[in-house]
Parts: sequence; C-alpha cells; structure tokens
Amino acid sequence: MEIRGKIVTVFENTLLKVLALVTIIAQWFFFFCIGAILLAGTIITIANYTELGAGIEQDITKELPNSSLSLSGLLLILLGAILICLSLALIMHYLHLLIANIKESKFFTKSNLNLIKKILFVMLAGTVIQWTANFLVDKYLSANTTDIFSSSFGNTLGSPVTLAAIYVIYLVFKYGLALQEESDKVI
Repeated sequence: MEIRGKIVTVFENTLLKVLALVTIIAQWFFFFCIGAILLAGTIITIANYTELGAGIEQDITKELPNSSLSLSGLLLILLGAILICLSLALIMHYLHLLIANIKESKFFTKSNLNLIKKILFVMLAGTVIQWTANFLVDKYLSANTTDIFSSSFGNTLGSPVTLAAIYVIYLVFKYGLALQEESDKVI
C-alpha cells in the first residue's frame, strides 16, 4: 500500500510540474501573439498613412467584397484579439501561481481563493470581449470570412459552462478555507 502511495505522489508531483511548465509556455505564447497582433496593427496603420497604403480601405473591400469593414473596424478587431490574448495570458499566470501553491501543499488558503477569483473575473472579461468580437465580426464580415473569432454554438455555450465550473471551484475553496480557519482555531 505504501508503494502505491509513493507512485501516486510521484505521479501528482510530475503532473503538477508539467502543468506549471505548460502554463509558462502558454503565457509566453499569448504574449508572442500580442506582439504579432501589435506588429500587424502597426504595419496596417503605417501603410494606411503612407504612400504604401494609399487606398488600403479599397483593398480591404476588394478582398472582402461582402464586408463593410473599415480600417478602424479592423483595428478594433485587432484590439479585441489583443485583449483576449491578454486575458488568456493572465489566466495562465494565475493558474501557474495556483499550481505553485498546490505543489507546496497549500490548498485552502486566502491566496488560492483570491487566485481563483481573479481567474473567474478575467475569464468573465474575456468572455464578454469574445462575445463582443463575435458580434462585430458577424455584423461587419460576411459569413465564413474569418475564423479568428469563432461564433459557433459550442464556443458561445462553452464559456458560461466554464465560468460556472470555475465558480463552483471557487465556492469549494471558499468553504474549504472556512473549514481550515475553523480547524486552526480549535487546535
């Protein structure tokens, strides 16, 4: 029985290390995406105000004939993409801190409760931004023009379900923290 416990502990520690590494890689990936989006927005903006970009709006409407997208609309969509990537990077950062606390056997602490609350709020903000971006893309671009912001039913329903799951985890940690504090007072 003791060997099984050690195997489980080794497996859990390995899994937590892998998850911590994945969150760091994901953070950097999202920051890279933000940089790429900023670069694209800068190039588009500079091109629009120089001889290189003379008539960029005509080029946009030529490439997307069923679209009423303007340069400002395109930049607004890029801003939405930046905000979504930033929210995902923040979620990965908070998740990394939560994993670090769990690796140190700090489970029901105020720090973990605050991290879960931050993940919940950033996820909520990201969901609102995603839905707004979906609306703008659906309104200004013709169908099947882009997959940057997917507006499928699964993505639309997935976010509230994920938010509900995170909220339940938050409540479990909140209750666990209350029990932990009560237990600490008794001892």
